[in-house]
Amino acid sequence: MRLCIVFSLLFCLFWSPSSQGAEVMRSHFPVRTHFQQCHDLRGEFVSTIRFDELRDVAHAVIMNKVPYIVLNPTRLATLPPKLQAFFYEHECAHHLLGHNYNPTLSSEPEADCLAVKSGRDRGLFTRADVVAFRPWIVPLRGSMRGHLPGKKRFALLMQCFDDSETDKNLAERMQSALATTARLRRARSIVHRD
Repeated sequence: MRLCIVFSLLFCLFWSPSSQGAEVMRSHFPVRTHFQQCHDLRGEFVSTIRFDELRDVAHAVIMNKVPYIVLNPTRLATLPPKLQAFFYEHECAHHLLGHNYNPTLSSEPEADCLAVKSGRDRGLFTRADVVAFRPWIVPLRGSMRGHLPGKKRFALLMQCFDDSETDKNLAERMQSALATTARLRRARSIVHRD
C-alpha cells in the first residue's frame, strides 16, 4: 500500500500528461467494435492516458482530483484485444469502487471480479474469452499491492464469471459505491447552488 501511495505522489508531482511519450485521450477505449467508457465513484468521466514508459500494462490514478487510466500501448499491443479490454475494465473498477481513496489488500481481487462481471454482463466477454486469458494470467507472480499469484488470480476470474454468490457480494459493494456517488453529487449540487 505504501508503494502505491508513493508511486501516486511521485506520479502527480513529477509527471504531467504533457510529458514526452504521453497522450491524453478524452475518448473511449476501443476494443474491436466495442467502445468502453469509464466513470469513477463520483460519476466523473475517467480520461485515458497512453504512456509508453509505464512499467505495467495499465494503472488507475488520480491527478489533481481528475481520474485517469494510464495505459502502456506497447505492452497492451502484445495482448489479445479481449485481454486488453479486461485490463482496462480492471482499472476502471478501481475508480468505480473508490480504491484510489481507500485501498485495501482486497482491492485487486475486487477489481478483477468486477472487471470480469461487468464485461460478462455487457456482452464483452464470454466464458471462452475468459478461459483464453489463462496463458497470460497464470504466469503472473502477484504483487505486494494485492494482485493474486497467476493461478489463484485465474481461478478467481473464473469463479467471478460463473458464481452468483460473488454477484451478490459485488452488488452490495456496488450499492455502497453508488450511494456514496449519490451523496457526493447531492453535496456538489448544493455547493454549486450556494
